[in-house]
Amino acid sequence: MNTENFIKNEIITPQNSVENYVHFILQGISRVYFNNGDKTYTLDFAFNNNITSSYSSFFTRSPSRFNLEAITNMQVLSLSHHNLEEIPKKPIAASHIATKITEMIFIAIENKEINKNSNRIILRLR
Repeated sequence: MNTENFIKNEIITPQNSVENYVHFILQGISRVYFNNGDKTYTLDFAFNNNITSSYSSFFTRSPSRFNLEAITNMQVLSLSHHNLEEIPKKPIAASHIATKITEMIFIAIENKEINKNSNRIILRLR
């Protein structure tokens, strides 16, 4: 894992490029969004102690449908796809790191779904 810094408004992963990293945010805020015509749609924000990436691009090695942007100055720990692929070849402790990263991804996705659906339920009850 490497420590990286991104400046406010920097595009970390541009739309239509292949995502090569999963980033653990030490400090800062990121945004995942895409453009459709003249409109911009924000899909997600990630904050300190969360991970961010264009996950489907990272795992499938296909072009990202989204932009990943630093909306504040950010400091992250970045794990490359290549290094993730090498982890199973390492001792068990390294494999544990990959498991923890995968767990964090699924927990983040689950929490986003819960928040999204909770908002829908609240709106229906009004």
